[in-house]
Amino acid sequence: MNADAYDTAVRFVDTWSESVPDIASGLTCREVDALVELFCAFNRDELADQLIAAHVAEDTDPVDLHYQNETA
Repeated sequence: MNADAYDTAVRFVDTWSESVPDIASGLTCREVDALVELFCAFNRDELADQLIAAHVAEDTDPVDLHYQNETA
């Protein structure tokens, strides 16, 4: 990856990291997984965990990958 691409990716991660709690519920499981991979690639594991937690908290569709039935 060249320096410009790397700098752009870092800006993307930094910018979107501020919005994780606000956007997580509106993302599909596939979108969440893609962002988690990107965040982890830039050593933002805690942010990745926050994204999954925020997404799971709002995931009410039993066929979704991240759905967790708390009553089961």
